[in-house]
Amino acid sequence: MRTLLAPLDASVPSIAVLPFVNMSRDEENEYFADGLSEELLNVLAKMKGLRVASRTSAFSFKGLRTDTPTIAQKLGSRTCSKAACARPATACGSPRS
Repeated sequence: MRTLLAPLDASVPSIAVLPFVNMSRDEENEYFADGLSEELLNVLAKMKGLRVASRTSAFSFKGLRTDTPTIAQKLGSRTCSKAACARPATACGSPRS
């Protein structure tokens, strides 16, 4: 497969922000987890001298059981941010607003 991308410079710091895993039982919190990932990605993308893998590329691994070193290699990143989140619930189990 041919690519039009320039070769990556290994001396430039790079990161891929992987989608946060929703640890709550409420599937609606998936949007919350994705939003956290996107916010972190957007903040990092503003840092000069740091190459950040695109959201589309990083999110293509969402829900897959691919190990982090393989993901980093496929995305051309030296580092991957990987996390999970859950929103706190009230005593009756519904999410706080």
